[in-house]
Parts: sequence; structure tokens; C-alpha cells
Amino acid sequence: MSHEPSPSPSVRRVQTDAAFANAVRAACMQRTWNRPALAAQAHVPLTAVHAIYRRAPVLPTVLSAVCRCLDLPLPPFIDLAPLRKLGLLLRDRRESAGLSRKSLGRLAKLSDATVKFVETGLHAPSRATCLRLLSVAALDLQWSDLALFAGPPPDPRPSNADSPVFRLDPRLSAEMVREQMLLIDQLCLHQDGAECSPAGWRRVCWLCGARSATTASRTEEVKHLSLRHSVACTGQLAESLVHRYPILREMAQIERRSRLTPTARMIHLDRRRATAAPLGCRPVAELGELLAYASGAPASPYRSGVASALLWALSLGPCPLGGTADLFTEDAARGLLAAASEMGLTTTPPADFLRGLIDAVIWILEPHAVPPQEHLLSGAQASFHSDPSCPSTR
Repeated sequence: MSHEPSPSPSVRRVQTDAAFANAVRAACMQRTWNRPALAAQAHVPLTAVHAIYRRAPVLPTVLSAVCRCLDLPLPPFIDLAPLRKLGLLLRDRRESAGLSRKSLGRLAKLSDATVKFVETGLHAPSRATCLRLLSVAALDLQWSDLALFAGPPPDPRPSNADSPVFRLDPRLSAEMVREQMLLIDQLCLHQDGAECSPAGWRRVCWLCGARSATTASRTEEVKHLSLRHSVACTGQLAESLVHRYPILREMAQIERRSRLTPTARMIHLDRRRATAAPLGCRPVAELGELLAYASGAPASPYRSGVASALLWALSLGPCPLGGTADLFTEDAARGLLAAASEMGLTTTPPADFLRGLIDAVIWILEPHAVPPQEHLLSGAQASFHSDPSCPSTR
């Protein structure tokens, strides 16, 4: 419950009368408001509303707020001289500053009607209105000009000698701050990945090793899976920081495009090298196109095998069989083919995960190999492997 602020000695309470109390009561009955509802709508203390009903003295600002809320005229027992004096002062200062009522309302974050009511003396300004008018430097208003309505000035916050004082270290530069924001954004972009499992695709955090409890049938759906990170995961802390301060990501994107800092230029050059350098005998762009198609509907074990091999080749996922080196190299890829041949294709169901994996790896290594995409289009993976011209059957 709000409490009425203690008025300054210069603020005098106004004695209400029965006519005004009856008018307030009738207006509330039309709106089916009780006393707490009136206090909430008028933004005045409930004790002030009780004082009006008891015909006790109240502050002029309370009477003005109640009248404004109930569309009632100011009662005749209010001395309008201070209101007119403040209205004339506000209008003179506004016109001297070359401001219209609309522009003043925009600067003070007030409505045009509020500025008009104060200037014409129709309503007494509240303390919040006075504080907003005082915040407009062009008006050059002093607290003494509004003390009758604003009450006592806010007490200065006592200084706490125990609280630490943080000052910007002069050794920090704007370039250092921009690079740190870029690194945080880079960490958030690359902390998650997709991992293939017998149940489907899982979301995995490469920093803490956490994996999603549920799976998805398509790699595009992995990002929507919930992930419970380990305690104090660096990626989770970075995500929380960006969520609390969205300006970090905006500034990082600007820095990424401008490439003014060494970190931004290094990221740009690395991406260009990765895009230009071929994997096996295939350019990276061609692998990306095949990955986009293999990850689409309809989902099948064969498509999952192709996508798993492509993710490994693009350094976006681990080795699908886990029996070779983590990074994709020609020797590691041929070692995977040897391990797959030892497992044998007869142990898996038709159009299975292992068959798609082998076809994709052979297509990456052999320049004349038939791309798996052709057999995805035809939908006849089994007949494809019976073709003697296919390199995967050699």
C-alpha cells in the first residue's frame, strides 16, 4: 500500500467539504469503483481517499489527481492563484525556449494535455510531473518554482564508504572492448552443434559436453531442442550475458561487418580460406549444398548417414563411427571406409545409415564418384549400390 509523502512546510493541505465528497462518491458509483480502486486509478494514497470522504484536509495535488481521474472540475475551495502563477511561468519559459507544447511533452515524456492543464491552471501538477518538467534543461526551472506542488526535494543518496568504486581503467581502449564483444558473439555462435545418434540428431554443447535429452529427425530442428548445460559452462554464461545486454550482439555484428579490429579481420580471412579450400576433391560450397538437401524431408537413415559424413567433413560434427581421428582428413576418411567395409553392409537394413555414410565419403574423396544426391532424388538407394559403375561398390 502506498503512503502519502510528508509535505514540506510550504505545502498546505486544503480543507475539503461535503459537496466535493458527494461529487466524488457519485462519480465512483457511476464507474463502480470502491475506495481502493479510486486510489489505484488516480495514483494517490488510500489514506488520502479516506480523508476526502471524511472531509479532512488533503494536499492540492491529491485533489487535482482525483478530479482529473473522475473528470471533475477543481472544487472552489482550492486557491487557484498558485496554479495560475505556475502556468504563466511554465508558458513563459516554454516560449522563451522556442518549444511547442508537443515538443515540450516529448522532452519531458508528458502528454500534450498534461502540459496544457498545467499552463492553464486546470489541474495541479503531481510530483512526478514536476520532476519531469525539472529534467528539461531548456526551461531553466528551479525546485523553488515547483516546491508548492512537488514537495520536498529528493534526499541525496548517502555515500557508502564500503561500496567499491569502479572506474574505467585508462589502459582499456575502444578497440579492446569491440574485440571482446566480437569474441563473445563468436562463442555463442559456435558453442552448439548436431550429433548423430541411433535415436536421431541430438543437440550438443562442444564446451561442456552436455547433450539434449530428446532427439530430432532433421538437423534443422536440433537448435530447438532444450539443452541442460553443465555447471558454470562458458557457453551458457556467454548466452546469459548476451540475453541481458542485447547491445553486445548488435555491436559485434557491426564489428564483424566493418572488420576494423585484428580479431574481426582474422575471422574474415579464416572464413574465406575455409570456403576456398576444398575438402578432398570437393569445394566447401558444394558440400554445403548437398548437406542442405540431405537434411531436408523426407528423413531416412540413408539421408542421416550422408548428412553425418558431411558434418564431419565440414568440422561441424564428430567422426560418425568414432573409430578414426576427430578431424576430417583424407587418411581419416579412408580409415573410416576400411572400418565400414569390415562391418559389412549386409548387417544393416536397406538404405541404412552406414550406406549413406560410405557413399558421401567416397563422393568427397573420388573426383568421378556419383554424388549421393542423385540417388536421394531417385529414392532408389538399394538399386544404386547394385550398379557396377558406382564407385562405392568398387
